[in-house]
Amino acid sequence: MNRQLALLLLDELGYRADTATNGIEALQALEDRTFDVVLMDIQMPEMDGLEATRRIHERMGPRRPRIIAATANATQDERERALAAGMDGYLSKPIRLEELAAVLGVEVMPREVRGHGDPASPAEPMSDPIDRTALERLRRTLGDADTRELIGTFLSEAPKLLASIRSAAEAGDLERLRLAAHTLKSNAATFGAMPLSEIARALERVAHEPTTGGADDLAARAEHEYQRVGPVLEAERAEVPS
Repeated sequence: MNRQLALLLLDELGYRADTATNGIEALQALEDRTFDVVLMDIQMPEMDGLEATRRIHERMGPRRPRIIAATANATQDERERALAAGMDGYLSKPIRLEELAAVLGVEVMPREVRGHGDPASPAEPMSDPIDRTALERLRRTLGDADTRELIGTFLSEAPKLLASIRSAAEAGDLERLRLAAHTLKSNAATFGAMPLSEIARALERVAHEPTTGGADDLAARAEHEYQRVGPVLEAERAEVPS
């Protein structure tokens, strides 16, 4: 879902982009074609973004493209690791259009100025499973059709991530638990589903411990919270003009 969102945002800024699912694919793409910028996810399977960045420096030297880190772990330590590996900038996920434009050095005109979207609605009470202002911001950035598509992707992927979290917790598979929780944390935050995102963040912290103690309870809480989030987003998706 994050790749889909990034492509939509880049298109808004007039960029054409290709995608890779891991560092190995990214290195191959750079051998095959010329790119101006690489948005490098730090946490990827097979080869992570830090190692991929180091290898780009070794192989390409001064001919390399700019490399911008992208991560849901918005900590100073993570930023320092990215810069130490040779990255030129840093983006926190979920990626926002204004932040992406700033790191790319381009200006962005708000979508409503171009004749699309409606003003943001007032914030909903905290009991709501999603922050409606985040959803309205997404609609103003992407437009109705792309927002509907992105919601559909989340509703398709979230149950799979929750199932992966549950089975990883039961099997004591810390790495699979970490990756699934990390992805759910970022994806949920994209739509302002912050209670679900925070539970996923707690699961990610558990995955850094020696055992998965407490993960079963958190997995159950995540599943329960998604039962609140899913219907709300489904209803919002139905209301977005096609």
